[in-house]
Amino acid sequence: QEGARTWIDQLFRDIAPALYTEAESLSYAASQTLMLILSLFGHAYRWNTLPPVKSEYERKTLTLPEHLERLWSLVAAQIGQLRVAAFWNTNLCNWKLKSSYSTVDYALDELTADNIELIYNWLPKPFDRDAEVFMRTFILAEARGTRLLAELVRCLHALARENTRGAALALQHSCEHFQALYHIYAREIRVSRVRPEIWPTHIQPFFGWNVKTEQGVLGGPSGMNLGCFQVLNSFLGLRHESPLGKETLAYRRYMPPHHRAFLYELDLVTPLARETITSSADQSLKSAFNNLVALVTAWRRDHAERGAVYVQGKRAPGERLPQTSTGKTLGPSRDRAANYRQHMYERMRETAEAEIQTGS
Repeated sequence: QEGARTWIDQLFRDIAPALYTEAESLSYAASQTLMLILSLFGHAYRWNTLPPVKSEYERKTLTLPEHLERLWSLVAAQIGQLRVAAFWNTNLCNWKLKSSYSTVDYALDELTADNIELIYNWLPKPFDRDAEVFMRTFILAEARGTRLLAELVRCLHALARENTRGAALALQHSCEHFQALYHIYAREIRVSRVRPEIWPTHIQPFFGWNVKTEQGVLGGPSGMNLGCFQVLNSFLGLRHESPLGKETLAYRRYMPPHHRAFLYELDLVTPLARETITSSADQSLKSAFNNLVALVTAWRRDHAERGAVYVQGKRAPGERLPQTSTGKTLGPSRDRAANYRQHMYERMRETAEAEIQTGS
């Protein structure tokens, strides 16, 4: 009943100096694992209980145990990430294959809903199943997103060689891979698999942070961290003027340094690629690009409606749930679902506006 803080205070009360030396000598992969573990401790300390008590949503500052703060800061600095949990750590570095002890050598087709499980699931039964399905969905989607990314890069190479036929074919394959990604989301995120009544009270809060740190008031793990969608946003040339668009761009800073570096280079190239497609006389190339725009737009429309069910949650008559969305706390001035839909539909319109005119 005391919550996680009492236990974590005791756990980090006495840390041998040699542990800091060991942490400094870890490989990059091992540092990522330690970042995952310390992030789970940090976020458990921040929320204390699940569901959190109301006052935790209003919290502005937090003093972590000294050794947790020092170790977490040290590891975050070593890997070049913010000292807060991110999707890369809590999801994409937090799975294993049921059919193998290896998390290094595997075939992409081995990553199926029946063959992966979380390494650390911080929710107790019976809530652990919902969390497993929810977080596993993003692992599977990002895995399929690697094939999408490969085709988009192939398209860029083809455009650089003025091979419009090859570029159109790569875009057609991109559409197929995005449809596979979309199917995973539609299959997994449904009320029979992840219960809307527990999502805003047990699953989502753990992803938030929203207390002051040396790096400002941070968010937390969010789908906006997903590399495949960040790449899609850049490739399609989306504007980032809506509130969600601005956040999506800002959330890049939660990603690992090499991911951010890739996106920086991609941003330099994609405007040229779009200009090439726009000026091309190859209508099949433009149609293939617009088909991808239409698919991403449709996904965002579905995401708005499906996600609103979870953001709204289930409450007793007269009860007001905290205004939460993935990774952050929203203002209290709007209905939860209406707030979420508005943000999502504004982003959907920005996506639709990426369509290229095909002429008469």
